[in-house]
Amino acid sequence: MRQPPGAPTVGVQVSISTKSALVCSAFMLTLGATQTASRVFLDQSSGNNSQAKSIESRGKEKKKIKFTRGISGELLTEGGEILGFTNFTASGGVELKVLYWDFDDSPHATDVFEKQVARAIKIVERGKKLDQAGKVVGERAQVTFLSKEPHESISAVLWTDGPKFHQIQSSSLPEILELERVYRN
Repeated sequence: MRQPPGAPTVGVQVSISTKSALVCSAFMLTLGATQTASRVFLDQSSGNNSQAKSIESRGKEKKKIKFTRGISGELLTEGGEILGFTNFTASGGVELKVLYWDFDDSPHATDVFEKQVARAIKIVERGKKLDQAGKVVGERAQVTFLSKEPHESISAVLWTDGPKFHQIQSSSLPEILELERVYRN
């Protein structure tokens, strides 16, 4: 499994011995009898399976937000794509999910991006993704998905960077935008 930038490299594999299905947001992972379900990554420095990052939020208060890394693994989307995922919890208790994959080519990443944008009930913003030098490297969109909970929605920011696809989703847009800022640096 490919890991997101900055993910620790020590890992433990978790196997599921019976046929099971796990619904993860709008994604579904179907596992066979002895298929590896996910990998849980360990923090190299502390030896546990979470890693906290302290970051300074944008805004006048200069309040710090900590993102604690939860489980990581792979899942199968409704469209048949295998994506990596990492769950995060912000210091205020907001849960976030990062989906990612480094495909073999840019068109594949763009295809997954387009499929995800097509699932949105609202496209808030869509445009070019720029690198730190200002060069166009892909596309970026801020969207709203329908939640499984009645009368609720999920915000998401997704982008491509060449052959790489990323999506951060949560019920809280400010935390999404802050994790995006930290995630790309």
